[in-house]
Amino acid sequence: MQQLKKFIAVLVLLLTIIVVIGNAGCSLLSPALEQEAPSSAAPPSGEIAGESALLKVHFIDVGQADSSLVELPNGQIMLIDAGNNGDGDFLVNYLKETGIKQIDYLVGTHPHEDHIGGLDTIIYNFKVDKVIMPDKSHTSETFKDVLTAIKSKKIPLVKASGGKTLITTPNLEAMIIAPVKNDYDEINDYSAVIKITYQETGFIFQGDAGITAENNILDQDFNLKSDVIKVGHHGSYTSSSSDYLAKVKPSYAVISVGKENSYDHPHDKALARLKKTGAKIYRTDLDGTLIFTSNGNTINVTRSDWGNPD
Repeated sequence: MQQLKKFIAVLVLLLTIIVVIGNAGCSLLSPALEQEAPSSAAPPSGEIAGESALLKVHFIDVGQADSSLVELPNGQIMLIDAGNNGDGDFLVNYLKETGIKQIDYLVGTHPHEDHIGGLDTIIYNFKVDKVIMPDKSHTSETFKDVLTAIKSKKIPLVKASGGKTLITTPNLEAMIIAPVKNDYDEINDYSAVIKITYQETGFIFQGDAGITAENNILDQDFNLKSDVIKVGHHGSYTSSSSDYLAKVKPSYAVISVGKENSYDHPHDKALARLKKTGAKIYRTDLDGTLIFTSNGNTINVTRSDWGNPD
């Protein structure tokens, strides 16, 4: 009996030591976990990650085509158009060299090959959260390839329509302002026109929207004032009306256009209208890839060595 009492006493002592050590271990681990969690957590969607956050827009030289990469100050990525069919691999390399790992908003402004040609390649090479396109189909193999890629990756397809807000925070807003109708004669007029506002600066991307679409936009109650305009339809005279430009009031105009192209883009009439606004005009055929960086108040323009020769 005496031996049994000693055994029980020793057992109780051992259990007490184990409990004490266990509690000490918990108190050492918990503070460390509490400190690490906030630093590894990504900022909520739409929030600006610090006062030094920048908005960067890359107007990528893809020859006689369109592609604009937008690095939003909330950490999200938007790619507006992806050039011709042959531009897909080039764009994949450009995005990877820029550090892009996924795309939150992939926009095909309208179903013409020089705007959606590389979309399928982008979809197969990056995680894409959503694809945004107008409700306008096409019989081309290029358009079919894009739809096949979207379906195979099970990516949500969002209809582009005027007035639809993509992002809204006190400092950042991204909105689709066109198309505002669904019965245009010209496919170009179905173009998804997107305006991005970051604090005091604004960018507007016209796709190939023509003057008819511009007039429809003017009939809406949109604030079109933008520091930078991605000029519609590669500088064709069928876009960039004087009335429209008077509302946008751009300080910079960027024309995505190929060298010595057969369309005679940009047209003299469009250039004359742009010059009347006082905007500084940039052309990818002359200036190559351009990067516009906004801190919310001012915009800085730099040229990149990247370019996709025609």
